Amino acid sequence: MYWSRLTEPRSLKTLTLRLQYGVASGVKVPGTLAVLLDLMALPRLSPGFLPLLREEIDSVLSSPESWTDPQSFSPEKIPLTTAFMRESMRYSPLASSLPLREVVAKDGVVLPDGTHVPRGTWLVCPTEYMMRDERFFKNPDVFDPFRFLEEVDEKNRRYTLKEGNDLTAISESFLFYGFGKHSW
Repeated sequence: MYWSRLTEPRSLKTLTLRLQYGVASGVKVPGTLAVLLDLMALPRLSPGFLPLLREEIDSVLSSPESWTDPQSFSPEKIPLTTAFMRESMRYSPLASSLPLREVVAKDGVVLPDGTHVPRGTWLVCPTEYMMRDERFFKNPDVFDPFRFLEEVDEKNRRYTLKEGNDLTAISESFLFYGFGKHSW
C-alpha cells in the first residue's frame, strides 16, 4: 500500500532512519549506512527475504498515523526488520574491534583461563572475527536474515525473534555494542 511511496529517495531515507533509530535508538550514522547497503544487496544476498520484509513494513505502516506512533516500531511488530538489522550489524560491524578498555582494578583481572592481566593494561576484542566465528554462528560468512528468527506459522510464513535476539541484546558472541557494564 504505502510501499510504492517508499521508493522515492526522501521516503526511503526517512524509513531507513526511522527503522534504525526507532528500534535501536543510539546506533550512529555508520550503522545506518551499513544497514542501507545490506538492504540494497538483499535481493542478491537473500532473494526470498525482501518480499517478506516489504509485507511486514506495509502492515506496520498501513496508515499515516502509524508513521508517528512509536509502538508501530516495537520489535514484536517488526521481527523481520529487527532480525535483518541484527544480521546486518553482525555481518557488517562498525569496526573490526571494540574500543580499547583499560584494566582499572587495583589488582588487575584474572581471565577465565587463569591469565592475569595487570592494572593499566589496555585490552581490545576482535569484534568482526568473533561475529564470523563458526563456534557462535552457523555459516558465519553467509548473510542470513533469518538467522535470528523462528518460524511460528509455516503456512503463512510468520516469524518471531528467537529469545534474546532483539536489536539491542548483547551477549558474549554478539559484540556490536561491546559487552559488560559499559556496553549499552
